[in-house]
Amino acid sequence: MELFDYIDVDNYNETRNADDKILNVILDYLNLNALSKCLDVGCGTGNYTIETYKRGYPIVGLDPSKTMLEKARSKCDGNVIELILDCVEEIPYTHSEFDGVFSVCAIHHFKDIDLAFKEIYRVLKDNGKLVMFTSTHIQIDGYWLNHYFPRIIKNSKRNRLRNTDVIASKLMKAGFKNIETKIYVTDEKQKIYFLIA
Repeated sequence: MELFDYIDVDNYNETRNADDKILNVILDYLNLNALSKCLDVGCGTGNYTIETYKRGYPIVGLDPSKTMLEKARSKCDGNVIELILDCVEEIPYTHSEFDGVFSVCAIHHFKDIDLAFKEIYRVLKDNGKLVMFTSTHIQIDGYWLNHYFPRIIKNSKRNRLRNTDVIASKLMKAGFKNIETKIYVTDEKQKIYFLIA
């Protein structure tokens, strides 16, 4: 079982609504059209997957947690959205299947980042794009939970979170070219990073 199969999925879902501004940035970078096929890696409870679908884009949500996907399915309101139980290191699709891939705050859950990026590269079409929304060590240092859980945050940084330069290097190793890092400012105090490949 996955880590997220043991959490209170309802509380998790309520604290992670899809942010319109973030989704707009993702979709602008992906430059999709109504015929484009998109993949949401680490879709969790499907918030960004469902909102992307509502905007008219064919999308598949991929997550390794059965509990998360059950919650996502319960929110689909009869819409046919493909939600797949699998991990990013073993994407169950053929080569060049997707026009765009995105991942929102999930990269730190990838078990093998090198294999994950190779798989994403494999399923992307030649002109397809990957957009990842993530945080950096500097941001995590200023995170309010740091005060309450300093050891957990420190372990998380050491074992899971990677800075954008490391991520970009691993993307290049997987075959991606033209990698950009864009800073997204949510307010004057908080910046979040997009990596586009």
